[in-house]
Amino acid sequence: MMIEVRAADIRKGIRKVPSQCPIAHACKRAFPGAQVSVGFRTVLFGFGNTRPARLSRSALRFVRAFDAGRKVKPFRFWLAL
Repeated sequence: MMIEVRAADIRKGIRKVPSQCPIAHACKRAFPGAQVSVGFRTVLFGFGNTRPARLSRSALRFVRAFDAGRKVKPFRFWLAL
């Protein structure tokens, strides 16, 4: 599934908080009501029971840059479910 991280997701994002990073906000928009937590390699999401989905390389780079305090831009990535 294609996930779009928007500028609003980046503004709302909180560094080093797995459930509040921009990718988590974008996934919550794609899966309304889901619990979402973003790690350095996977996204855990679900409705009660969570399951992992691997992040793409571009998403991995984004997480590292965002958590390091570097400027990031909106982007899209493929989340393999």
